[in-house]
Amino acid sequence: MASQATSHTRNRGRGGSRGRGRGSQTQGEATTSSTPRIQWEGKDYAYRTNLLIAFCKDNPDFRLKLFSDSTQDAIEQGRTHKQVSANRDSYYQRIAQHVFTNDRDSVVQNAYQTDPLPFVKTIKGRFAK
Repeated sequence: MASQATSHTRNRGRGGSRGRGRGSQTQGEATTSSTPRIQWEGKDYAYRTNLLIAFCKDNPDFRLKLFSDSTQDAIEQGRTHKQVSANRDSYYQRIAQHVFTNDRDSVVQNAYQTDPLPFVKTIKGRFAK
């Protein structure tokens, strides 16, 4: 019995039969080797959140469309109701473009230019928090 437990433990994290099929990928590793891990928390990275917020503040129609404008709010404020006119991911793409083309880290800027899709997922994840 002890040898089974040792064998079972030994296979974890090395592509063994347990886990979620990620092979030798470690926790926190980027999904692709060309995509850097994006940090949002801490004083060195808060500027990214500030860029995201500034974009939303500077683009109120865009913000209303992305965050599902209420018909009732539109009526009460005397304006037309704003609806998403395209795939919601295209809206996240615009925010990602603003944030990551203005990023202070040139590695992040270059990675965004090469493959923007992972950065769109990052923006969606940031709004989910």
